[in-house]
Amino acid sequence: MKPACMDEKEWLIWQDANERLLLMFRAASPCRDCTPLFHADMLAGGMCDGVPGTGDAQPARCGPKKGHYQHSYAELKAMRAQYSRFGAPQSLLVEVRRAYFRERERERRRVAV
Repeated sequence: MKPACMDEKEWLIWQDANERLLLMFRAASPCRDCTPLFHADMLAGGMCDGVPGTGDAQPARCGPKKGHYQHSYAELKAMRAQYSRFGAPQSLLVEVRRAYFRERERERRRVAV
C-alpha cells in the first residue's frame, strides 16, 4: 500500500529497489525505512499515515502490553515477522515466548483430560 508521503514515481522507485533485495530483507512498506526526523516533517505537513520503523502503512496499535493476553501466539508471531531478525522490540519477543508457553500448556492440559 502506497504511503501518503510518496508520490507515484517515488513509490515505483521504492518498489523496484525493494524487489532487488533478497526475500528475507524485503520490507512490507517504506515505513520500515522511515527515520524519526523525516516522520516528524511528514506529520507536520499532514502527509504521514504510517509508523516509522514498522511495516505498517497505517497507524498500528501498540504492541502487546505486559500481562494482557489479548493476542494469540499466531498473531504475535505475525507481528514479529514484520521486523528484521534483530529489529523486534524486546517486549514483543517476551510476549511471543509467553504466548507460546501459554498455548503449549493449554494443549498439554487438554491432552491430559
